[in-house]
Amino acid sequence: MTKTEPKKRRVAATAAAPGMLREEIALRRYVARAALKQAKVLHTANLATYGAAKRDRRNKDWNPNYGSADLAIIPDSALLNARARQLVRDTWIARSAVRAIGRNVVGRGITPVPAAKDRHGNELTELNQAAEKEFRKWADKANRCDIEKRQTFWQKQRLATEEFATVGEHIIVWSYMPGGESVGLRLQSFEPEQLYMMINAYVGNEVKGGVEVDPVGAAVAYHLYQRNPNDLTYIHATQFYPVRVDAHRVFHVFKQERPLQTRGVSPLAPVLQDIRDYTRFKDATLWAAIMEACLGLIITKQQGGNSAFGGFPGLGPLAPGESATTTSGERVADFAPGMVFEGLPGEDIKPFAPTRPGGQYQAFADVTLRGIAAGSGMSATQLTRHASGNYSASRQDMLMDRREWQELQDMLIDNMIAPVYEL
Repeated sequence: MTKTEPKKRRVAATAAAPGMLREEIALRRYVARAALKQAKVLHTANLATYGAAKRDRRNKDWNPNYGSADLAIIPDSALLNARARQLVRDTWIARSAVRAIGRNVVGRGITPVPAAKDRHGNELTELNQAAEKEFRKWADKANRCDIEKRQTFWQKQRLATEEFATVGEHIIVWSYMPGGESVGLRLQSFEPEQLYMMINAYVGNEVKGGVEVDPVGAAVAYHLYQRNPNDLTYIHATQFYPVRVDAHRVFHVFKQERPLQTRGVSPLAPVLQDIRDYTRFKDATLWAAIMEACLGLIITKQQGGNSAFGGFPGLGPLAPGESATTTSGERVADFAPGMVFEGLPGEDIKPFAPTRPGGQYQAFADVTLRGIAAGSGMSATQLTRHASGNYSASRQDMLMDRREWQELQDMLIDNMIAPVYEL
């Protein structure tokens, strides 16, 4: 750094504010330097303006990730999606949450209604009826709208919604195959696991988690496997190479929660750990209850007690072929409910009294399920399918749920249904 550089910077600062007196400029610099010095002092002393920003002993283990949305989502997406799918397969809680979103957002399908008008604002009734008839001819038949020939357009809406509820995103690629009884539009669904994540650049563009974006973050193309890399069979090796699909052919259904976010994240992410913990607690409580429901005795031997015996006290000697021990050397003692068991000399017998599940299970279950429901974006009534409380509380839950579903309906319409109808 030369000696003239600071002078150049001072001249530039002065020129940037014409009409401002030198004394004013000096005063502003003094105030800025004092504020910077104070900030350094506060940082060194572990003080902060906000309590949650303190670096004291109370918060020394609070070290969040500073990364962007993509840095937070994409590296964890494979494991997070696998865990979400596993819980939806194996637990009633996750499955109920996903189905609640599906039946309330889509139900039997969201139907586009044509509303063409002439230049005077009058509805073109005959044209609209004909357009609706042609659309339904295509949408109602799986072999006309689905490239796999398995789902109608309404079922693909439900699939996209429930995939969003599970892993946070769903991808549909459209193609055109002319011929047949209706229009040649075909839809093909892709799981987020089919996004090719092994590259981070393509011809000057960034590739984030399989999504190619331009310098301002808009999607340019999607790099997709034709099959899931973890598929059952590998008959056609070419299907496990990525294909670049232009973004104008892709409907990417996901909820953007932060600027420059490229991929979606599972709505169940905040509650996956709670669902697993609740399931494990339920299983542990069930097994404890089963064990404690068994009739049992605790036999305590006193120091120097007699452990050698040739038969059961009070029952006489062993019959031919009987043994007082198991093959591993453990003692055998038979007794039945209502029976008075006579121990050996030096033995103290106590009953095994059940203590679980006790009165804590219901309270834990209620609090946990309410938290899971809230974190999933629905009321506990929707999650558990159990209506409780008075009419006013139930209606309040219904209204809040409806607002949540309407937001998801708008997202699905804007990202999938309306573009498909326009095509």
